[in-house]
Amino acid sequence: ALDEFKRTEAELSTKIASNISYLKALKFEDYKEHKIGDITKIIFALKEKNDSTERQYKILNSDITDIDKTIASQKTSVDSLLKRIKITKDIVSELTNDMESKLYSEGYESAKSVEDILSQKIDVAKERAVINKFTIEFETLKNQIKDLEDKLAKEEYDNSKFEEQEIAWHTSKHKLDESNNRMIKLKSDLERLNKLLAEKKELIKEQELLSKRADNLRIMTNLFKAQGFVQYVSSIYLAQLCDHANERFRRMTRNQLRLQINENNDFEIVDYLNEGRSRSVKTLSGGQAFQVSLSLALALAESVQTNAKADKNFFFIDEGFGTQDSDSVNIVFETLLNLNKENKIVGIISHVEELKERIPMTLTVIKDQERGSLIR
Repeated sequence: ALDEFKRTEAELSTKIASNISYLKALKFEDYKEHKIGDITKIIFALKEKNDSTERQYKILNSDITDIDKTIASQKTSVDSLLKRIKITKDIVSELTNDMESKLYSEGYESAKSVEDILSQKIDVAKERAVINKFTIEFETLKNQIKDLEDKLAKEEYDNSKFEEQEIAWHTSKHKLDESNNRMIKLKSDLERLNKLLAEKKELIKEQELLSKRADNLRIMTNLFKAQGFVQYVSSIYLAQLCDHANERFRRMTRNQLRLQINENNDFEIVDYLNEGRSRSVKTLSGGQAFQVSLSLALALAESVQTNAKADKNFFFIDEGFGTQDSDSVNIVFETLLNLNKENKIVGIISHVEELKERIPMTLTVIKDQERGSLIR
């Protein structure tokens, strides 16, 4: 406002100086040679110019009056602003002192240290996450405190109960210490036992190796006693024969029975209908005994065929079907038919009519009173 006032004052001074140059005095000598008409025109022109100047003077005078009013108003505003500036400076000074005092009480040396802190680069997202977490935990804690206050609102402090609880706490702490000590001892015992167990496992492995070596030595010793080697080889061959026979025997018995060799190289039957217990082959029925014999015979025939490297082998089955039920006969007969696909020729001697009807090629022996036995 003060600058505006000075600028307006300078403009007015310039205009006044310019208008003064237009004022001049009229002299008779300058017009004595002029005619009355010319002088009249000059007078008229001067009057017009004077009127124009008077009008401009009034306008300028009015402008000056308005400017004086404006200047007075601006001076008032300037004075008011100067007062407000002084008041503001006082407030700023007071706030600065107050701020420095509070910063010092909070552990900051000056406002510069705060500015340095604020100028640091901060991960806003990370800090916001920390603040949110703190806010949630704070609100949770407030709710817990409120719940505890609500629970304790109706409770009364009883020193005797507190002492009882304190004694109980010390007792529990003593028991806990004893338990910790016992746990440490048990942990030490466990480590010791684990170490002993590991040593035992190593000893067991060594024992197994030694036992296996002892068994091998025992077998070697028995092999070179009398017929030991022959018995050893025959037991292995018999076990293989039993395994091959089981392939057909289990199918014939519908997986109800299995053939096995015991320690004395005798045949036994594993009965799966009796919890897999073993029993003697003498307990088998006539039909089951025939199935065992047939399975062993077929396995033996296959072994002979393999050792002889023959394309085909031939053997007879003499009777044995009379003790079979119809289902068993079907299973046995299907087994025999499948032997043809394995390059085996089977001859069956039987009086069972049902079986004779199913055999594709037969030789029938007829007893004649005069000529003896006839073959058809």
